Amino acid sequence: MKENFKVEFIFDLNDEDKKLYDKYAIPASEFASDGDFLSAIKLIDKILDINPNVEFALLFKANYLSNYTNLEINYPELNSDNIDEIIELATGYKNNYQECIKLIDKALKLNPKNKNAKLLKGHIKKTVL
Repeated sequence: MKENFKVEFIFDLNDEDKKLYDKYAIPASEFASDGDFLSAIKLIDKILDINPNVEFALLFKANYLSNYTNLEINYPELNSDNIDEIIELATGYKNNYQECIKLIDKALKLNPKNKNAKLLKGHIKKTVL
């Protein structure tokens, strides 16, 4: 059974980050709550376009991308005609999870004490990589 990984992040936001959070992250979390992780990621990307070093945005994107990938994993029944297709799908899923780890590592450089970031990273590494 595919499950979404849920973690509660706690951040100290400066005024500029608070504005970004209110404008983009709150609506993104509503999309994610409905299972629309791609829309949530698109909103979080707007934050990262403005400032690629916003800790909460890096972690939200990693979490949403991980959950999106978990929901999307679907392999056709293996036969001799679709081995390349399955390898391509598996490679895409692995790339998504590796991107999640990169986002988390970047957030951990900003705040090495973030326990929930370490928890999310550990979950991804343990369950899918």
